[in-house]
Amino acid sequence: MRASPEQTDPDRPDLRLVAPSGAAWVVAWQVRGLPVGPVLLSAVLLLVLAAVVARRPQVLRERRLHAALVVATLLCASAAAIATTGRSGARASGPLPALAAAEAVVTLQLVITDDPRPSASSRPGRPLLVIRARAELLDARGTTTRLRTPVLLLSDDQGWLDLLPSQRVKTAARLVPAEPGDDVAVVASARGEPTVLSPPSRVQRVAGHLRAGLREAVDVLPDAEAGLLPGLVVGDTTRLLPQTREDFRTVGLTHLTAVS
Repeated sequence: MRASPEQTDPDRPDLRLVAPSGAAWVVAWQVRGLPVGPVLLSAVLLLVLAAVVARRPQVLRERRLHAALVVATLLCASAAAIATTGRSGARASGPLPALAAAEAVVTLQLVITDDPRPSASSRPGRPLLVIRARAELLDARGTTTRLRTPVLLLSDDQGWLDLLPSQRVKTAARLVPAEPGDDVAVVASARGEPTVLSPPSRVQRVAGHLRAGLREAVDVLPDAEAGLLPGLVVGDTTRLLPQTREDFRTVGLTHLTAVS
C-alpha cells in the first residue's frame, strides 16, 4: 500500500510553512512607508483570492495540500500587509508628522521605553545619545494634545544617561521627519537636560541596579571587553565602543547585543 501524498517522511524537514512565513516577512518588509490605500486594497484582493481558491472543490480534491498552502500563503501575506500598514498609519497620524515637516520646536512629555545609549556615530568626548520614548503630551503652537506615539530622541546632554525605562520626563525638542519605514513617528532633537516627572517603576529600578552592578564588575577588563560583556549578557550597550559596534554590524552579529 502506497503512502498518501500528503504524508511526510519523518526524516525530511517539513517545509510547508516556509511559503506562508516567507510571504508575511516579505510583505511586511516591502509595504513599510507605502500609501495606506493601495496596500489595504491589495490586502483585500489577497483575501478575495484566498476565498476563491478555498471554495473550488475540484482543486481541493485533486491537490488538497497545494491548495491549502496557497490559501495559507495568501492569508499570511494579507494579514502582514494589514498589520504593517495599521502600525505605519498610526505613526503617521496625529500632529507630530506635520510639525516635524516644519521642523517645529515643541515641548513633549514622554515615557522612556528603552535604556538611553550612545549612538553608533558618536564622536569621542561628548557622545550623541539615542533615547527611545513614547510621547504622551504635546505642547505646540499654543495647543496641548494627548498622544501615545513612539518617538526617537537625540541629545548630547549626558543627563539622559541616568534615566531608566518607565520614567516620565519633559523636554523641549526640535522635530524632524523620520525615515520612511522607521518604527517611530518623528525624530526629536532634545534641548538640554530632561525634567524628570516620575521615578522608574520598581521592576525597572531592580533591572537598572543589576545592570549597574554588572558594569561595575567588568571595570577590571579592557575597554572593548568591558563594553561588550554587558551587551551580550543583558543588552546594555551604553559602554560599547563605536569600533566594536561597527565590527558587529559588519559581520551581522548585532542581534547578540539586542537581548534587552
